[in-house]
Amino acid sequence: KYSNDIWYCTGDLGYYDNEGLVHFFGRDDSQVKINGHRIELTEIDIALKKISGVLNSIIMIKKANNNSFIYAYVTLSQKNLTAIDIQNQLREFLPQYMIPSQIIILKEFPLNINGKVDRKKLPDVAIQEGKVVLPKTPTEKILFNILKKKLKIQLNSIDTSFSVLDIDSLEAIRFSIEIQNEFNLNVNINDIFKYNNIRALAQFIDTDALN
Repeated sequence: KYSNDIWYCTGDLGYYDNEGLVHFFGRDDSQVKINGHRIELTEIDIALKKISGVLNSIIMIKKANNNSFIYAYVTLSQKNLTAIDIQNQLREFLPQYMIPSQIIILKEFPLNINGKVDRKKLPDVAIQEGKVVLPKTPTEKILFNILKKKLKIQLNSIDTSFSVLDIDSLEAIRFSIEIQNEFNLNVNINDIFKYNNIRALAQFIDTDALN
């Protein structure tokens, strides 16, 4: 009946009923939609394996506060590699919205009796912002106000990671422009993602960028 039609492989799972209606009930790949972005989780896994020192990785999604967050569990061959190092190197391969909010480094992955990774036994990860630390220095106060009042990003502490706030590349560009207007200096997107909270970024501006 449909042999002469053009078919496209979309990754969606479904079936035709007797009346010719299509019923959709999932996907056969690892594509997910997070905060408006369609993301292929295998692309994150591939990017992680390009980083020297990363042996294996598992990508998972966690929902909290009506948002979805990407987490990566990794095992390493290079023990001095940190989660921040991995996130920074991932930015060479992936857009910001695909960077995991947290990288969890494990000695090994838990296995089931068949020798496969038992995802249910992976350590649970909670979104923790830590204690509330309000801005104190003039630079911290300016950056805090830019994010809250101009970019309308909800945050309670200068130590909250920009990754947890899910700041994407477009918001980072707006942030850098506002910083340039306020301080008359060039702080680019890479600086924002390198100094990944208000405290670190303010210190960078005060000690490096202004000198």
